[in-house]
Amino acid sequence: MMRPFVLALSCSVALVACGDATPSDAGLDANAQPSSDASASADAAPSAQDASPSVATDATSRADAEPAPAPSGEVGPIECPARPAPTLDATGLPLLESNPGAPVALYLDFNGGTYGSSSGPRNYSGYNRPGSSSATFDATEQADIVRSWEHVTRYYAMFDVNVTTSDDVRRASNAWGWILVTEDASGGSASLDGIGRNANAKAYCGAASVRDADRSRRIAHELGHNFTLEHSGVWEGSTFYKWEDWPAWDRVYGPIMGGGGEGRRNGWARGRHEGDPNTEQDEIRIIRDRIVAAGGRGDGWHADDFATATPARLCASATGPTRSGVIERFGDEDSFWLDWSGGTVTIATSAPEVSSAIVEGDVMQGANRLGGFDQPLSLPRGVYVLRVRSRGDYTELGAYSLRVVPQ
Repeated sequence: MMRPFVLALSCSVALVACGDATPSDAGLDANAQPSSDASASADAAPSAQDASPSVATDATSRADAEPAPAPSGEVGPIECPARPAPTLDATGLPLLESNPGAPVALYLDFNGGTYGSSSGPRNYSGYNRPGSSSATFDATEQADIVRSWEHVTRYYAMFDVNVTTSDDVRRASNAWGWILVTEDASGGSASLDGIGRNANAKAYCGAASVRDADRSRRIAHELGHNFTLEHSGVWEGSTFYKWEDWPAWDRVYGPIMGGGGEGRRNGWARGRHEGDPNTEQDEIRIIRDRIVAAGGRGDGWHADDFATATPARLCASATGPTRSGVIERFGDEDSFWLDWSGGTVTIATSAPEVSSAIVEGDVMQGANRLGGFDQPLSLPRGVYVLRVRSRGDYTELGAYSLRVVPQ
């Protein structure tokens, strides 16, 4: 798909190239050397070599630290509206936003267009499945775009950013990152420290990331470079390995900045990075700090979706009451009412595709903790509070779901 706009790229901007193939136009600076990322490690104290991407555990509040509130008013499941179908533009592009009004927009550009560069303007295709029309998005491509947007939204779920497919939203934002998803490339590249209202707020990614097992991780990765992040991985002596290249990687947790698309879970890491073997890259802190600096307000965290002190009601469904939420920050705890008719029940937890969240929780009645999640509990008829939190590890923030499963 082609859209008539021009983005002037500065030939002096450093890019971080990822993957073994790039657009044929050298004007995208695909071969430029990455600049050092001073901001990624400026205040990180040197520490011993550690090969774990989840270096430290942050303390979380315990659900049984204070009594659960008593019920007041209706507490049973409610009918929760389904997400409406997205609005389509004239080409059939789904116009999507994850967090309207956030200080920073992350613009996923599926249109393609004319890009100016040091070697002159060139047209780049947008997202276009083989055999499909290049003028419009068909139903399959629309589904691909929605799924890609969902994945990138989950990668950035804890941050105060608006993941969008609308260029109008980008233009109206305080600051942005901008990534072109193109059929004319594999791999990807991005400017370091590109978040802002300038031509440096750019990146590109091969369209295969949307369709293959990478699940748009590379899109999140290149935008991570825009937030000043360098590649994460392991130093062995004087040799640096991205996680995907390290022979001993167990493929359980796949750090986004380490090329960890083959991991069972994908997310942000705090550990070693390519720029310096002796310092730590705290990726969540760096992204938050950049959101505050570029967006001019807030603390970089996404607003809390559910409060601990005010339990929300579950959503009614044919397979049992359910609710989805996000653990946005360390110490975050969500709470929900459980209006139970009596008998054995399991509060089952899960994480949607690509979410890094691992949650645990407690079934509370007043000051009494009656049990945890993901195990059968025999409960008499009554009203209870379900409290949800991460287990406390750095890598376990993100989107989750819970479901009440009668036994």
